[in-house]
Amino acid sequence: MFIAPGLYAKEKRYVIPFVASASILFVGGGYFGWRMAFPVAFKYLLGLSGNLETIGVEVKPTVMMDDYIDFVTRMLLGFGIIFLIPLFILFLSIAGIINYLHLIRYGRWFIVAAAVLAAFITPPDATSMAMMAAPMVLLYGGSIGLAYLFGKPPTQAQRDAYKARCEREGERERKRNEKLAEKRAREAGKKAEEAKKLAPERPATRPRKKKRPAKVAAPAAKKKRSKKKAQKQKVGKKKPPSD
Repeated sequence: MFIAPGLYAKEKRYVIPFVASASILFVGGGYFGWRMAFPVAFKYLLGLSGNLETIGVEVKPTVMMDDYIDFVTRMLLGFGIIFLIPLFILFLSIAGIINYLHLIRYGRWFIVAAAVLAAFITPPDATSMAMMAAPMVLLYGGSIGLAYLFGKPPTQAQRDAYKARCEREGERERKRNEKLAEKRAREAGKKAEEAKKLAPERPATRPRKKKRPAKVAAPAAKKKRSKKKAQKQKVGKKKPPSD
């Protein structure tokens, strides 16, 4: 109502879709936090109560209304705002401030920023932190696709610079891997030398001679020998006794 008089007719066509999509995304983010993240956070916080058997103390949770409202408001606003990430990035890409190459380049830094922001907003447990950080990363990935489809394409100079940077990073990664492999090989060699020094020296032993297998006479040779023995015995029996 107050902004429409200051906009051109072409700009007014983008206002209604922008406002409608922002409202839907914000409400969807709050609903996601209420249905998914809130039960996990409350379960963790209320699970801190119970009996402390070591000191004999029983802890009972007492939820104060002002603390509860403050916590719920902060979580709802947090989830609603992070669901506006695709719309914000799409606006910047259409304006030509960023493009999908910038988003790909700084994707690793966004993951770190998402983890830090989730740890700051959510309670101090890993589950609720992951339930906020994971949608942020997924929405950022979807924003890259939106910037590629609807945003201004990068110039040829930006493409060449991105390609050269990727090549430099690949070369740096390859050299790092080679150095790491050389370091591991040196450490393995040192460990092998130390093991040899610590191992006791064994006395040198002569190699044992292999026993030759006994020669087995052929069956034909055995038969000839047996025949000769039989003939000699017969001749000895036939000799007359000497006078």
